[in-house]
Amino acid sequence: MTNLKGFTRRIQIPGARVLVTGPNDAGKTSILETVAIGILGQVPRLGKRGTMALASGPAMTAGLTVEQDGRELAIDREFRATEDGGWTESIRIAPSRGERSKRDGEDRIKKTIGDCATMIDLSGFHALTPGKRMEFLARLIG
Repeated sequence: MTNLKGFTRRIQIPGARVLVTGPNDAGKTSILETVAIGILGQVPRLGKRGTMALASGPAMTAGLTVEQDGRELAIDREFRATEDGGWTESIRIAPSRGERSKRDGEDRIKKTIGDCATMIDLSGFHALTPGKRMEFLARLIG
């Protein structure tokens, strides 16, 4: 991630299902938002406009590398501010399979790793009854 809420760093996530813990202001949410932006191009709870508000500079990048069937797939998204107050977005996927447009990139991401990133708001989770919490976790783990 670069210029995402002031962070510029690369983090290795060791698997498809990960529990991120740490003290307040350690960057847990930023890590999850980076994964969501890499896969979906936005943070679902924020939408596209809200996601762009996370940028701490005129350009923001979010990316991830996933391993599937023994092969690595790197996805990098770059967002740049435009003079009219909007944003442009580009996707780079490596290794490339000839994607020529953003839509081609989106389609490949969905086909390869899906389009469902799960982020849990713990305050909402704690508001559930114990039975509903267990039911939610059972569905999440699969």
